[in-house]
Order: sequence, then C-alpha cells, then structure tokens
Amino acid sequence: MAELTPLHKQLLKENLFDGIEVVNDYNFSDEAFEIALKNNLTILANSDIHGMIEWSFPEPQTGHRPITLVFAREKSADAIREALENHRTVIWHAHLLAGAQEFLEPLIKASLVVESAVYEPKTSVVSVTLSNKSSQDLFIENIGRFTLHNTGPFFKIKAGEKYVVEVKTISNLSQFELPLRILNAYIAPGKNLRLSYLISPEK
Repeated sequence: MAELTPLHKQLLKENLFDGIEVVNDYNFSDEAFEIALKNNLTILANSDIHGMIEWSFPEPQTGHRPITLVFAREKSADAIREALENHRTVIWHAHLLAGAQEFLEPLIKASLVVESAVYEPKTSVVSVTLSNKSSQDLFIENIGRFTLHNTGPFFKIKAGEKYVVEVKTISNLSQFELPLRILNAYIAPGKNLRLSYLISPEK
C-alpha cells in the first residue's frame, strides 16, 4: 500500500520529486492515485518489463502494457519533458483510464462524440448516435432523468465503433441534456468521470 513516509514528505517539501507510479505492471494503486492528486504530482503508469512483453501482456486479456498518455504541445523531447513536469498525463491501464479531471475530461470528450439525434416518426423517442473515436472500449451509464428504450442504463461502445441509444423524452423537446457516467474513467479513487451532452434532435 502506497503511503508518504516522513522521508517522502521531506523530499516533496524540497521539490525533489514530481511524479508517482499509480500503475506498475498489473497493479493499480488507489493510494498512489490519491497522493498524486493531493500533492499535484505527475501520474505515471509503467510496465516494469524484464522479459517478453507478449508473455506479460497477452491479447486479448489486457491488450496492451500500461501506458502514460502525455499531453505535449508538440512532438519533441523538450515538449514531452515540459508536459511531464507540468503533470499533463493520463494513465491507460488494461481497460481503465485515470487522471486529473482537467486532463481526462477533454480526452474523453474528444473520444465520445454525438454524431446525430433524431426523433423516431410519431414517437417521443430520440435515436442518439454516439461514436467512440478512441482505441479503448467505453463502459457507460445513463444517469439522466430520461430512460433508454433499447437498453438499460448501462451500455458499452467498442473502440472505433458507434452505438445508438434510444432516449424516451416523454414529449418532443427541442433540446435536452444527456448526462453520462464513464465507468472505466476515473478522476479520483472511486470517482468516475461524468459528462453531459446537449442534444438538439431533428424531428
């Protein structure tokens, strides 16, 4: 279990380290995640490989080794260092994404896009087409006041694919909010990212 010892606290006070491993190999540390957020440390995911990558992270169980996504301003070593020093990272571990909300939210917003919304003829049901433009499946919960006609509150959109949710709006509306909880995206230990989309359906 990760914790800050008196030595760590002294090093932190002296600005002698800037980041912390939240993921190492298969292990995700909620405690390290909390330490990173409370102390404004760079969140890191490392694989610590000493053998064959394919043996340690076989398809399809994991799909990839732990990855630190770095939000650099350009493709250069200096830009990557600047981003790391300013804590602009999100980690991708197995099927889970985690990071500070200010970095994770724009990543997911750019990945999960509303492509269209249209009322089905002579109904108050809106077919909303959601597109997952990322390389990770997204596990989603509808947390809005309107229920879904074609599924329960939980659904999955596979990486690179589209999914249609049929929203029952009771009456025909010009606009409504569609709030969603992303179940495999975390902005703090035990706290999922929430997004809300303003839907303006065609009739």
